[in-house]
Amino acid sequence: MKKGKIIILLICTAFFAASCGTKQAPVNEEPAGEATDYEELVDDMKKTAIANPWGDTQSLDVAQNSSGVTYAFPEDGSLPGGVSLKTYRYMEGTIEALYEGGENELCIRKSNDMEGFELAGDYNKYSKEWDEDIDGVTVHCRGDGELINVVAFDDGD
Repeated sequence: MKKGKIIILLICTAFFAASCGTKQAPVNEEPAGEATDYEELVDDMKKTAIANPWGDTQSLDVAQNSSGVTYAFPEDGSLPGGVSLKTYRYMEGTIEALYEGGENELCIRKSNDMEGFELAGDYNKYSKEWDEDIDGVTVHCRGDGELINVVAFDDGD
């Protein structure tokens, strides 16, 4: 039975490759139109890369006006760990503040149009996940047991 599946898979693969009309370059030849050195490869990548949707600013007003999102981010000195504001970042519908200090980093992000999506952008798997109730808002936490790496909540705003 396994041989039959493998043969069918090989036939389908051969049929698919033939129907695409692609031609493979010989092993010892450089494929046409591809970069031949690192600098050319980087240039080619820059030409085909997707544009970065994020803008950076030191002005909360600029970030809020450009994103269409308002949020009262913590001010310097009000956060633990000696972190202070590095920059505000924004894109349409999303705003964030990046804080740094020593070995500590903090990113606070808010979106008005990311419902149902992972807003944090952190897709790591953590050993611990739990929920906390803070002032009637369910806060979902992820971390390794010592550190809380990601916190996400929806307070309706």
